[in-house]
Amino acid sequence: MRQGESGYDVTRLFDALAARPPEAVVKAAMNRWGKVSILINNCGGPKAGTFESFNDSDCEDAFQATFMCYVRAIRACIPFFRQQKYGRIVNIASGSTKTALTNWFFPIR
Repeated sequence: MRQGESGYDVTRLFDALAARPPEAVVKAAMNRWGKVSILINNCGGPKAGTFESFNDSDCEDAFQATFMCYVRAIRACIPFFRQQKYGRIVNIASGSTKTALTNWFFPIR
C-alpha cells in the first residue's frame, strides 16, 4: 500500500484461476477502503505448444486463462462501480496476440 495524492493507491494481486474468487478480493478492498476505483486486468496466456499438441482440456484451460479471468474480475467489480457511479476497467492483452510467437497455441503459423 502506498499513499497517493488523494488517499491510498492499493494494488491487490490475485489469481483468477485460484480457489479465492475475485469477489472475495473486491469485497475485502471495499470493506477496508470503502471503494474500488479501477480494475486493471492482465491475465496470463495459454501454455506453450502447437495447435496440434493441444487437446480439448488444454483448449479449455487456455480459454479460462485468457478470457474468463477478465470476465470474473469485471463481474466482481461492476456492482461496486454502479453503486459508486464511477469505475474504470483496463484490460491488457498479451503481445503474442499481435505478433506470432513460435510454439504458442493461439498464433497458428
